[in-house]
Amino acid sequence: MDQRSQYGSFSMGCLAKPKDGKTARNCLFSTKRELWNEGKDITRQHVVTLYEEDQRAGLGLRVLPKLKYEHLHLTSFSKMRVDLAAQVLSESVSKALTLRGGEAVEGTACFLLLMDKFFDCTNVKNYSAGARSRKPFQLPYLSAEDERLTWLKDVFLVYLDNWEISVKERGAFSKREQNKMQLSQETLLGLRMTIFSLIELVRFVFTIPGVKSFLTQRICQDPLENFFGCQRQRGGTHDNPTVAEFEKNMQALRVINSFARGPAKGNCRGFSNESIFFSHPVIIVPAKRTALAF
Repeated sequence: MDQRSQYGSFSMGCLAKPKDGKTARNCLFSTKRELWNEGKDITRQHVVTLYEEDQRAGLGLRVLPKLKYEHLHLTSFSKMRVDLAAQVLSESVSKALTLRGGEAVEGTACFLLLMDKFFDCTNVKNYSAGARSRKPFQLPYLSAEDERLTWLKDVFLVYLDNWEISVKERGAFSKREQNKMQLSQETLLGLRMTIFSLIELVRFVFTIPGVKSFLTQRICQDPLENFFGCQRQRGGTHDNPTVAEFEKNMQALRVINSFARGPAKGNCRGFSNESIFFSHPVIIVPAKRTALAF
């Protein structure tokens, strides 16, 4: 079977791309997993130890100023936040681990660096962020032969495949124990779907006449999640609205559109200045008048 058909079409895979990084972070921080790859441990404790050493530096220069307590001690709400996952699975944390920990943390540092590049490939925001942050993977896509597409397929995907192979070849462990040494099957499937989907989508976009650049964040599902988050806020404890109630809530949100924002504790960040509605008009169905009884 062709790999692209095995992992589905490009549309749904690209919509959920930031969530793959979030689930990968959750696997890294899970107490039920002991990640291992090619003789090297990949563990949360490496990051926690680095954070504690950085905190003991006091008011001096810190190597990880963005990391806070909530990044490392997850709750049911913080596990859903993509921004916290992106700040942990980052190049800065990877370099700090390499600087402070050396070879002992090499497996964790490599994993964090690869996940950071994966985030950058799938979250190109604008035309200046890559140059301003000096991260070439955040530059806009300008052709169907972009080098990031090759990196995703020949480096990142191969890394995931080799990880699975190394775990399977490790003897004296049951199938269940081997599964705990790598990312969850759902996370691996999601990452592979996103890789093949993004490659196929970028190449397809540049076949459209007039397309000169492409920003991958424009296909993110966060605005849609923000909209339904506002719908849930309007409903309160009533979590099973009818079609009529949904339309009523939507009309109310359209009236206060400039003030309506996603939930404060939601898992979406970075869209606070955008409308929660799409640009096309929505047909408002007038309410039926009921005859008065005399």
